[in-house]
Amino acid sequence: MVTRQLLNKRLTLLLAMLCGGFFALLCLLPLQSQARERELVLRLKWFHQFQFAGYYAAQKMGYYREAGMKVAILPRDITTSPVAEVLSGKADFGISDSSLVLHKLNGEQVVVLACIFQNSPMVLISLAERQMVSPLDFTGDALRLGQILLNLVSKA
Repeated sequence: MVTRQLLNKRLTLLLAMLCGGFFALLCLLPLQSQARERELVLRLKWFHQFQFAGYYAAQKMGYYREAGMKVAILPRDITTSPVAEVLSGKADFGISDSSLVLHKLNGEQVVVLACIFQNSPMVLISLAERQMVSPLDFTGDALRLGQILLNLVSKA
């Protein structure tokens, strides 16, 4: 017959073995991630310049490596867009702008991971004689935003 004391010893031993195995597994995880660094491509929306300093600093300080990633930071390819490169699988991540909303509305599988700038530096301008004071004044006008032609239609 198994006594309560013997049962407690067996449970304690089993618990110690499980905890020890779990701890050993946790210790090995960083080694495994370093041994198998995941290679990723980050495509910038422009050429190498200061606005991307955070990505370069993270690379220089080893943050990507610590997370098990080997990141290639590539400048803009003017024959395509970062969004197109991510969608085609040529890049894993891309830096873009608020035009992602249009891609999403067109049914493309894009995901915003972070919003670096909380306010867009983009502006709409017109000739003074048009006397435009609100974005609603552009209703029905064709606007050019990079390579994307937008027809603004207001529901207001």
